[in-house]
Amino acid sequence: MGLTTFRPPYTPTTFGAFAGYHRGDHFEVTRRTRIDGWAEAHGAAFEPVGQWRRAWYFPKPGEDMDAAVSRECRAVRETVGIFDASTLGKIEVVGPDSVEFMNRMYTNPWTKLAPGRCRYGLLLGDDGYIRDDGVIGRMAADRFHVTTTTGGAARVSTSHSLRPSGAPVPRQLHWRDRL
Repeated sequence: MGLTTFRPPYTPTTFGAFAGYHRGDHFEVTRRTRIDGWAEAHGAAFEPVGQWRRAWYFPKPGEDMDAAVSRECRAVRETVGIFDASTLGKIEVVGPDSVEFMNRMYTNPWTKLAPGRCRYGLLLGDDGYIRDDGVIGRMAADRFHVTTTTGGAARVSTSHSLRPSGAPVPRQLHWRDRL
């Protein structure tokens, strides 16, 4: 008989998405951010990221992707740019042991990060492989706002639930995937 096949976490989809009206190629559900309409009106080329449609680059007439991206990179280095990061996964870690929990889950230390500050975090599995990465903000002494890759919130939340032995359990660990 053997062991069952490991299946990673998935993103739930409503029945209405399957039974409702046609949604793009192959009836695929496409989520859109609040800035999507603005990006489309400004000529964005889009890419699928997880179940999201995200602006990729904004070509001007006659520009190919390389020229548009080079122009945008120059503009950001010399002035300012906008990136719609609302598609990123969002998890809150809350509780009196949240700092120790974060120290054990991520490769870098969180003890000295002051509330109101952010830091890049790298999450490894027990096997040493990279599971995810993202920017993590310390909202209060006992509260962290963790961002994950766009499709990674469920996977990271599961990694947090399967914490290393001896790691403290935070009072609250929940997945916030809504705008």
